[in-house]
Amino acid sequence: MLKKLGLVTLGVSAGLVAVAPIASAHESDHS
Repeated sequence: MLKKLGLVTLGVSAGLVAVAPIASAHESDHS
């Protein structure tokens, strides 16, 4: 259970790290 939770947290963190630069690039592209 705890191991699964850790994997989910890791996955979410990795997803955010991957999306953050893309989102910021989109924002700067609009302005």
